[in-house]
Amino acid sequence: MGKNYNIPSLERGIKVVEAILQEENGLTSLQLEERLKIPKTTIFRILYTLQNENWLEKNGDCLVAGHRLILNGMRALRRIELRDIAIPFMDKL
Repeated sequence: MGKNYNIPSLERGIKVVEAILQEENGLTSLQLEERLKIPKTTIFRILYTLQNENWLEKNGDCLVAGHRLILNGMRALRRIELRDIAIPFMDKL
């Protein structure tokens, strides 16, 4: 079996972002702690960093996608051809 070159803190940060994006209104830090089973201090540092880099922002008590995350998502979408997205759905028809 090969070596594991994963960076645990980066993996946790990705899980945090994915959890927030799954909820229409975002999540609070407490909800993230409970859902992801990540310690409070770790969640705090991850959220602080992601907010500082504008990947997340506060909306009341909840964290939601920040403008930098949205911008990067839009950039990724521009690289995808519409027909590549539509073909699997059209095949089902």
